[in-house]
Amino acid sequence: MPSAALVDGSLSLEAYRQLISSLYQIHFKIEHFLEKAVEEHPTLAAFYENKLPWLAEDLAAMGMAAPVVSSEIPAPPTGKAALAGMMYVLEGSTLGGQVILKGLRKNGALQGLPNRYYTGYGQLTGTKWRSFMEILESVVLPEEAAPAVEGANYAFKLFMANLSEAAFT
Repeated sequence: MPSAALVDGSLSLEAYRQLISSLYQIHFKIEHFLEKAVEEHPTLAAFYENKLPWLAEDLAAMGMAAPVVSSEIPAPPTGKAALAGMMYVLEGSTLGGQVILKGLRKNGALQGLPNRYYTGYGQLTGTKWRSFMEILESVVLPEEAAPAVEGANYAFKLFMANLSEAAFT
């Protein structure tokens, strides 16, 4: 991922378009899986929030259609704790998005774009994160930490496999 260029405000519009499209594809896969999986775990469904509309809004603002994406992902971990770990990664990205948003706002090539994905919940991002963590800690028991970490690692690996520095030059 072009992290340095995102934070220092030097990312080109074309690289940003590629990044948002790539993020859309990854979120599509993970969120498609999670939406079905959390149906079996009502305690998780209550605090699962889809981020895909934010990415679709960013694509539309740049005159791009949402890419057609297969919903297939390599054998995901199962179980409530693993799903919570995957959700942890998606929710955690809203915190990182706050740092990235500062760089996007100082980037002249990206002025006028809504940066909806990186805006996250706006001023409520910190509050939403703390609420998410409280619920997560009440749903995932300490003895379920290993499957939760497995789920988080799985989601991180999906992101890393689909986002490489070379794709955004």
